Amino acid sequence: MRLELGILHDNSGSELLPELALMFHTLLVSQGILVKLKIQIEHLLTMR
Repeated sequence: MRLELGILHDNSGSELLPELALMFHTLLVSQGILVKLKIQIEHLLTMR
């Protein structure tokens, strides 16, 4: 997915867009991981 974003934006000739897309993608992924962790922690707490 990251490569596709870079290729799409490279066609416009802008060097900045792929970096922004990559940062945005990384942010979304890390946020997804945090949400999963939060759910797991809440699940463990309610199990007690």
